Amino acid sequence: MENEIIHGHRAGSNWLRKSGVLLDVKGNRFMAYESILGLRSGEWKPLPKPEYILVFRTVYVKCEDCHLDEFENEKRGHFQVSLINRQRRTIIHESKNKQEVFAMAQHLAEIYQLPIRDSATNRQKPQWLNKAA
Repeated sequence: MENEIIHGHRAGSNWLRKSGVLLDVKGNRFMAYESILGLRSGEWKPLPKPEYILVFRTVYVKCEDCHLDEFENEKRGHFQVSLINRQRRTIIHESKNKQEVFAMAQHLAEIYQLPIRDSATNRQKPQWLNKAA
């Protein structure tokens, strides 16, 4: 495994307040953090052994009267990449940029030798993108 720290961003970050995830590949741990004016708080936790990588889309604004088509075309939606195991979903990165999220998923798939499940492109018909490990 590589000796690297992967830095994932979370939605809602701005110049004053940032939130994200640090993933220590060699140490097999992660830290969800909040940062205000560069002062970071968070603690390292062991990373549960991931089974696969999930890429999906979410909307943070509730829309009770929306149809499925409106959800799929929602401009406020964010793409997320997560490491999944039976007990937990660990969100690693969020972005409005689909290509950025898929690039992060591919990078994680190469490091951990895991398959990627794409639920972002078509929520109703998720697909496996690779046959890793």
